[in-house]
Amino acid sequence: MDEANQVFVVFAEGRWAGEADGRPFDFGDGELIGLDTGRPSVGLSTNSRWIMINVPQRALAKLMPSIPDIHGHVFRSASAAFLADHMIAMARHLPRMQVDETERITRATLSLIASALDELTFRTKTNEAFAPSAIRRRVERHIQQNLAATDLSPKSISEKLGITRSTLYRAFSPIGGIAAVISEHRLDTARAILFHPEDHRSISEIANLLGYRSTATFSKAFNRRFGCYPRVARATGTTRERMGGRLLFHFWEDVLTKSCVDADDRAAIEIWGPNPKRVDRFQ
Repeated sequence: MDEANQVFVVFAEGRWAGEADGRPFDFGDGELIGLDTGRPSVGLSTNSRWIMINVPQRALAKLMPSIPDIHGHVFRSASAAFLADHMIAMARHLPRMQVDETERITRATLSLIASALDELTFRTKTNEAFAPSAIRRRVERHIQQNLAATDLSPKSISEKLGITRSTLYRAFSPIGGIAAVISEHRLDTARAILFHPEDHRSISEIANLLGYRSTATFSKAFNRRFGCYPRVARATGTTRERMGGRLLFHFWEDVLTKSCVDADDRAAIEIWGPNPKRVDRFQ
């Protein structure tokens, strides 16, 4: 597997808005954003020109013991503004630099990047106590979007979201565990479908839609949670557990075209633009 790069992008002209693995961003002239090429992001830009630096993760690891999560973060500190100005100036002067000059500039650039990352390192430490709830929101969004997957499990979630199993279990332990949350999402959605007056799918179709391997398994799980079987719930319009409000079931598929950004083994500077209505995805 190729090593993921840390990407730093500064917009010299134009604006870019989108989402980086669930984190929304919106930035423009002179602003700096960080991205991880190993994780998904998608954005839409206006006519624009930007400067991008790809930095191998191992290069940053030599400068700091722990690399913070930069994916989708728009940097606001004075150090970040200094780095953004440096990148714009570097792009202007790069064509006439000699080899020995580029080596010195690369070292200086890495030092400026490490300084800008201090902003994020401080914020990460400050918000450490809130990490479990942030993880839960991200995981529960993934669960809701993948209810039909028969392999939806702590293992698959850990692999797809890049969260260790131990972190996952710690985050969900206070609310009954990750397996219980997956089951609750599926069963609450099933109940909403059963109570919908215009939804006439069979019990087996609902079970299949929500990732159950058999109708019997689904019916038993539904009975354990609500105290009645799905057919009874549909016929009576109620379960023994009172509903707190109408649940809405949303099912959608990803229609965004995927593309790849190659991970280079060395730090690289790329200048892009103008580029009207460009959609970028790092996968």
